[in-house]
Amino acid sequence: MKKKEIVIGVSVLISASLPISVYAASNESMSSRGFIIDETNEFEDIVKQILDVKSKHPEWSEQQISDFMDQIHAIKKDGVIDIWNALTSSEKKLVIRYPFDALKVNKAKEIATKQTERKFGKNGLGDRSDAFRHGIWNAEMTVLIGSEKAELFATAHEDKE
Repeated sequence: MKKKEIVIGVSVLISASLPISVYAASNESMSSRGFIIDETNEFEDIVKQILDVKSKHPEWSEQQISDFMDQIHAIKKDGVIDIWNALTSSEKKLVIRYPFDALKVNKAKEIATKQTERKFGKNGLGDRSDAFRHGIWNAEMTVLIGSEKAELFATAHEDKE
């Protein structure tokens, strides 16, 4: 419970200190400056695949869907691991369970990444920019999908198996 209160508190503090333009950036202005990341379309494709599998096989469990998705994405394209394979097992389960919320989580990631690059000039790991990006991401997820699901996705992201 304490972790949840801390995440919500940090999220509220960060979101309150950001300019409103953070939430209002248009796709048109971002794409004209080259900020649209190809991952968006790839992630949308993953969600479409999951929805397609669910509609064709409503009797399948989440594990069966996950196994099927793992088979589809087993082949690396040009040596690059796709987005599905970059997800933790816990994240995969949540994407299968809540595909539309997963799209919003991905949008929150894009916003957090963009704001981190704007503030720090980079997206580092284990440094202040990393902490900032995670704070923004949590705040955006809380706004977009609510605190309970935001906590689920944030916890799943940290699950390194």
